Amino acid sequence: MKNKAFTLAEVLITLGIVGVVAALTISGIAKLKPDESKVKYMNAYNSLANLAPEIVNDETLFPKFYDDSTGKLTSAGLVSLRIFNALDRTAIDPIYFKDGMFTLKDGKVSDTITNPYLKFDYLLSRRLNASDFKINPKVTNSSIFTTPDGIIWTVQNEPGSIGSALDLEGSPNYRKMVTIDINGDKAPNCTYNASSCKKPDQFIFYVAMFGDVQPGDKLGQAFLMNSSDMHNIDKDRAKANSL
Repeated sequence: MKNKAFTLAEVLITLGIVGVVAALTISGIAKLKPDESKVKYMNAYNSLANLAPEIVNDETLFPKFYDDSTGKLTSAGLVSLRIFNALDRTAIDPIYFKDGMFTLKDGKVSDTITNPYLKFDYLLSRRLNASDFKINPKVTNSSIFTTPDGIIWTVQNEPGSIGSALDLEGSPNYRKMVTIDINGDKAPNCTYNASSCKKPDQFIFYVAMFGDVQPGDKLGQAFLMNSSDMHNIDKDRAKANSL
């Protein structure tokens, strides 16, 4: 009895079928893989959106003050430049004493922050478990730190916003500008631009006086509009182009 073997044509046909199936399978798997840049963006946004209002509306950290003669609110939220509420300093979360920026002794808190504009920056870095908070020498009233996921955060006063910081009875527009670099120091180090930076690694958020967070770039806005789809950001880029 002869042993039957595959012919060359049969082998080639089989390999072709396997190749087609493999290509379709890989393509399908690729579509199921979440886009890393969008995942990191959404994680950063959710963290900031939760933590910012929690921090700036804590009256121990950002106490409210009123004009004794008029009763009008004169200092609150990010505009509260005093370090802490002197009457309630022992209520400060112990996490802020972790690296010596603030110390607690005999029921009193002392601090080493000499620039009150950096208070929010530092408190945010501690809540995000960053361990390398430092003043950014390149920008006035700015700080920089890295979170455990490798994102570099730069926090500064929004350019031009300090002048009306104390206009609480009008329309206060003092905001913090938070820039995240989702892949650290790696290139391309640019924010979204339809013509020159289509695959950005840097994104901008604005934190308003009482902690409201808004995306500061078009691709970030598109991400939030389509937050349920993490697998393909081509639609997000198309949406960003239309904004």
